[in-house]
Amino acid sequence: MTWHNHPQYLLAKNRFIEDFSAYKLTNLHYSLPKIIFICGGKDEDCPNRSNLEKYFKKHLNRHLIFRAEDAWAVISKGTTKTNALDLEEKLASFSDIVIILVESFGTVAELGAFASSEPLRRKLLPILNKDYVADESFVNTGPVTWVNKDSKYKPCIHANFSSILTSMTEIEERISRTSWEITFSNIVHGDYKFSNKVMLFFLMHVLVALGPISLNETISVTGRIINYGDKSNINSILSLGVALGIFGVMYENGEPYYFCKDFKKLFSATSTKAFLHRIQSSRAQALSSLYKIENYKKAALKVVTDVA
Repeated sequence: MTWHNHPQYLLAKNRFIEDFSAYKLTNLHYSLPKIIFICGGKDEDCPNRSNLEKYFKKHLNRHLIFRAEDAWAVISKGTTKTNALDLEEKLASFSDIVIILVESFGTVAELGAFASSEPLRRKLLPILNKDYVADESFVNTGPVTWVNKDSKYKPCIHANFSSILTSMTEIEERISRTSWEITFSNIVHGDYKFSNKVMLFFLMHVLVALGPISLNETISVTGRIINYGDKSNINSILSLGVALGIFGVMYENGEPYYFCKDFKKLFSATSTKAFLHRIQSSRAQALSSLYKIENYKKAALKVVTDVA
């Protein structure tokens, strides 16, 4: 038995929906951290990505850092007939920056593919081996030239790959550049024209306040707040959140229920604190009703331990 028809759940849901204002929704994107995807070679052969990730976690925790392949696996799932450029544009719409450490044949191919997509090219920050900066190669005459012309984070960085951290001053300057004005008018959702990235954080707000929550109930909430209910896309964004370790999923009677999972990871990002304090306030208000529902309380205590 689920709880979505329980009077206390309906009370919590309605209060949550009524708490949103046009001002909050219009300005949501200003309060969000940057999402940075990092591409690189296999860790056993190319350790530089891991070295960057460790540095970011320790010194640049105002950003959220993810591996691009975790997102790519979800974005490309079940889309064998979709044009590759469409998938790359979708990846761009979730991110502020895509860093590519060009240190393997695979990452050379990624750079070529990503640089050929105009929306993604604008968000690329390739990091290349300085030993080959003067080569008349396909990489330098093609993708590097395109990125140096169009990317907000241009020009490409040429680093000493044997000591990648010596380039951190340059890398930090690039990723500190303001990026919220980069929008994608052809990938927007609802009355407030949320990008995929903003939609990810909006769904986080829903999951923190009302989770664990089913897909259909999530759609009911987004429909009432922003007039958006595309089941396929909302499911895809929830799945992406699970793949990135932000959301979790549990099952009640065979149906998936989603919740916001990694609060410690999110609170480690300086720029997310104000946003998360705000949505935790929504959670506290909702719990005053939700914890009167015994089966909800049992389910929530199994999976949501950071917000009780």
